[in-house]
Formats: sequence, C-alpha cells, structure tokens
Amino acid sequence: MRSALLIFLSSLALANFALAEASKNGKSNAMAEFKEAQTCFREYNEAQNWLGAATCSKRSLSIGLELFDEQSKNLTSLRHNHGLILAKNKDYENAIPLLKSVADDYRGMYGEQSDILGWLLLDLADAETRFQLDDSYKNYKEAFEILASLKSEAPLIYAHLVLEVSHLLSRNPLNRRAYAVAQGFAEEAYSVFSQGSDYPIKLSLSAFIVGKFMFYRKDYDNAIPMLQKATKHSSSAPYAHGLLSTIYSETGRSALALEHQDFLTRSNENSSEDKAYVPVFILAPEYPPMAQRRGTEGYAIVKLTITESGSVSNIELVEESPKKYGFGKAAMKAAKKLKYTPRIVDGKAQVVHGVSYRYTFSFRK
Repeated sequence: MRSALLIFLSSLALANFALAEASKNGKSNAMAEFKEAQTCFREYNEAQNWLGAATCSKRSLSIGLELFDEQSKNLTSLRHNHGLILAKNKDYENAIPLLKSVADDYRGMYGEQSDILGWLLLDLADAETRFQLDDSYKNYKEAFEILASLKSEAPLIYAHLVLEVSHLLSRNPLNRRAYAVAQGFAEEAYSVFSQGSDYPIKLSLSAFIVGKFMFYRKDYDNAIPMLQKATKHSSSAPYAHGLLSTIYSETGRSALALEHQDFLTRSNENSSEDKAYVPVFILAPEYPPMAQRRGTEGYAIVKLTITESGSVSNIELVEESPKKYGFGKAAMKAAKKLKYTPRIVDGKAQVVHGVSYRYTFSFRK
C-alpha cells in the first residue's frame, strides 16, 4: 500500500511535468506517448496487475530518457517506480540494484536525512527480505533513523510500520546483530501500543514478536515476561504458550513447561484432526545459497512424529524439488524447531506418527 501510493502520485506529477517540458522542447509526440504510458501504468497499478504495470513502467522509463536530463529528479522517480514494480513481479535480482542506484541518487539530490530517501530505503529493504536478507535489516535501520520524526508526529503510523517490519523479519533466520535490530523495532511498536487500550491485537502481537526475538537470542529470562503478556489475547496465545513450553523444557523446568502444554491441550480438545497438525511455532528455513543466487524456487516435504508434548521427533525427508539445491537439508534443519499442539483422544495427549509438513521456498510478493 505504501509503495502503490507513491507510484500513483509520482505518475500524475511526471505526466504533467512532461507535458510542460515537451511543449518547450518541441517533443510533443514523445510527450503524448509518455502520458499514455503513465496512464496505462497508473491503471494497471490501481488494479494490482503488476505484470501489466511493469510493461508500462518500462515504457515510461524508456520515453523518459528522451524527455528528461539524465540526472533529473523526474527520471530518478521513474527508475524508482520501475524498481518497485519489478519487485512486485518478484524480479528481485533486477529490482534491488535499481533501487540501490536510486538511493544513491536521492542522497545526492535531497541529502542523507530526506524523507524521500527514508521511504526509498524501506522499499529497498522490503525487496531485500525476499532475496538478500542479510542486507535488509541495515536499510530498515537507516530508514527508520531517517523517519524518526514519525515517532512524535504520527506515532501510530510509525508503530504499525515497525511492527510490520519486525513481523516480517521474525519469520526469517537472521544473524545475532540483525535479530537485535529487529527486536528493537518490535519493542518500539510495543511501547506505542501499550500506551492505550485501542489496539489489543497489535499490543499482543508486538509482545509476542519481542519475546520471539529474545527466544531466538536465547535471552530466556527476558523472553518469558513478554510471552506471558502475549498469552492475554487469543490471537497470539497459542503461539506464546508454545514458545513458553519450549523455553521451560529447554531449561529443565518441566513443571512450568507442562502448565503451558496443558493450555495447548485444553485448547485443542475440540479441534478437528486437521487443525491439530498445524504448528504453533515455525522457524523459517534458511534459503539455500545456490538456489537464492540463481533465483530458484522450490519445496521440501518432511515426515515427522508429534510427541505428547507437541515437540517433534523422527524427522525424515520425503520429497524435495528441484533436487541438489539444498531445499531438503534446509527443511530438515528447520523442522527440528516445529512446535505443535498435541493430539487429544479421550482427554489425553497422544503421540502421532507420520505427520507431513511442507516447506515452500519462494521469493515472496
């Protein structure tokens, strides 16, 4: 939504500017073609037809090269728009370097602390989370440092933004430094949402994400109180109880682990068999490096046993496609961290064998 709005406003401004410039320079034919391409671009963008929008944004950029100076802000805006649309079409390999070059241009045009650079860095980082994850958190961090004024001017907008980013990053394997930065985003969101009672779901979600990052970093003492807060709302309670059970199990506090496991057991007593096999905690697998470099998507299916406590054992690789890219190995490693609600029969938790789980490796839209 954020990027779509920027594209729409930019397309209108550029079309009007091109009309004036073309009239002065005797390029009326190019102007007419440009205006048509921008109208096409806007219509496809509003319809979220990203493939059509990509064709029109490429055409707009091509004509813009005739109408605008190479270093003009208008041409840079066209490149920005085209980069965003490439990302919408999951062409991250071309979108990311294009957006990086636009960021360099914006630094020269508007300075290191301009809002337009901050929003561009958010667009760039969004694309990087799909293709070059290790770089994304640095651009998110810089973007929010630039847009820091939102904290006081529009705190709820800022809180929603940082929560969205922290939620996205929490679903990916990161290094410790990246986890710390992403945890900071979630903590900022929690701070804002905790100041009122109008956003209980957001408050609970931000508490859960903070606790989840602390869990990743093995900061269990601080993770526990945050996850306990996340148990207060039904939307995050099963996931928070699942992580709390895991933390207590891993730290030898079996009685406390059982308390949280009992919650999962009670909440699952009336569920269907299919629902019982939906994990309450999933650690995203690492994208195999060779597959990522080549832009290759794939999947892997594992078979496992759900224990009485909801943890997993006896993990086996059933299928991977395409082979020899490492999808199976990555899935097997991630599957060790799966957490389920146990299957309940006559009020007792049961071991369940032969449960399948599919990991999909794709460059998300």
